[in-house]
Amino acid sequence: MLCVTVCSSAEQMIARVIARVIGCLVVRSAEVAFDTVMTFQHISTRESVSAVMKTKFADVLEQYDKQVCLVVYRHYHHHHCICH
Repeated sequence: MLCVTVCSSAEQMIARVIARVIGCLVVRSAEVAFDTVMTFQHISTRESVSAVMKTKFADVLEQYDKQVCLVVYRHYHHHHCICH
C-alpha cells in the first residue's frame, strides 16, 4: 500500500513538473516547446503523465499558431503599409 501511495505521489509530481516546464517554454518559444513535447512523446510513461503531455501538446500548438499569425501579420503590415 505504501508503494502505491509513493508511486502515485511521484507520478503526480512528475506530471506537475512537466506541465510547468512546458508552460514556461510555451511563453518563450512555441517552437522550442514543440520540440520538447515531441522528444518526450517517444518516452513510455504512465497514463497520468501521458495525459498531461497531450494537454500540453494542444497548448503548444495553439501558441505556435498565435506566434505564426503574428509573424505573418507583421510581415504583411510592414510590406503593405500605406505609410511607406
